[in-house]
Amino acid sequence: HVAGIVGAATNNAAGVASLGFPLQLIIYKVLDSTGSGSDANVAQGIDLAVQAGAQIISMSLGAAGYSQTLQAAMDFAWEHNVLVVAATGNGLGNALVYPGEGNHVLGVAATDMNNTVADFSNYGNGTKIAAPGVKVLSTLPNNSYGLESGTSMATPHVAALAGLLYMANPGLSAAAIAQRIQQTAQT
Repeated sequence: HVAGIVGAATNNAAGVASLGFPLQLIIYKVLDSTGSGSDANVAQGIDLAVQAGAQIISMSLGAAGYSQTLQAAMDFAWEHNVLVVAATGNGLGNALVYPGEGNHVLGVAATDMNNTVADFSNYGNGTKIAAPGVKVLSTLPNNSYGLESGTSMATPHVAALAGLLYMANPGLSAAAIAQRIQQTAQT
């Protein structure tokens, strides 16, 4: 669902149009089929994406509390001029959720159809931007489509924009891309 928001085939008279077409996606599976995994697996995915040449990393995942393992991986990405975009969580609060609220991360909250913070979305100091996250239509397994809600759906909206900005301006730094997104957002 989240990959389809960024990069589903577009202009083909079928399904949905992605926000980031024609961006190329590199996908690393860091969680199991139940959505569980370790900080070490997520950090390894970040490191592999950086080494593979990714410029933007989108992560629609998270867990409560600080993680030194994840922070080190996000610092590694930042040091290599790679922007990490991550969900801030669906707990309707301001509890610390990693990786979305880490340093060197563009943490994404969800907005609803009225462009207000969604009634499930986390918020707080780690939230850097908000994007549509309620009833987002995108791809699903078995060539189908469906609506999903969450900060996980808001995150690829921001990642797609970041990717398009980088594609149009390859010399921009990760910091400049994040700043441009934040400064041009509606308040």
